Amino acid sequence: MSNELYFLLSTLVLLSISTVVLRLFPAYTIPLIGTLMVGISTCGAAEIKVLGLHSNTGNIFYGTVMYLTSMQVLMAGRERVIKSIKKVFFVLICLQLLFWILWINPHPVPLFLGVVVNSSANIVAASFLAFVISQACCVFLVERLKGFAIPSILAQVVDSAIFFPIAFYGKIGSVFDFAIDGLKIKIVVALLAWPFGASIIKKRSTA
Repeated sequence: MSNELYFLLSTLVLLSISTVVLRLFPAYTIPLIGTLMVGISTCGAAEIKVLGLHSNTGNIFYGTVMYLTSMQVLMAGRERVIKSIKKVFFVLICLQLLFWILWINPHPVPLFLGVVVNSSANIVAASFLAFVISQACCVFLVERLKGFAIPSILAQVVDSAIFFPIAFYGKIGSVFDFAIDGLKIKIVVALLAWPFGASIIKKRSTA
């Protein structure tokens, strides 16, 4: 299977599952987001090359997370989503502490993306901070723009702008091209998510 086909199928499967949850089992949206974030922490660093872009599987997971967040704002409102973000953040902190207690490090350091980083703490701090701020931006933008695709893309720009400078402090030049390629992959995921989200909005408007 080619990398492009793997990327397309895995993205469509994740978006399909997310759409089914949003439409039929909205109460399970938070557990799904949490599961995707755990997926990012444990296997999101697996590198892939798609359409000439050097990226990793985490961008597929996080693009789906942003889709879920933006759609949840439209469907359930800002207050409920903010509470959800807090819950997911708490779970992620607990899991990271568990990883450390059990000496399980999901981030391959000191070598990460082919670059020697200062410590795993850089990756963890960057991940948590980028998650909270980008999710908050997504909620704010969805409310202001009354849509989900553009807010999702803009929030992921914020995520990358926060994550890479902190995770690769002093070495950002080494991963700049990777960061740009990853952002392009996230935009592709957001575009693939558009018809899924549009179908939910259309269904709700005619209900």
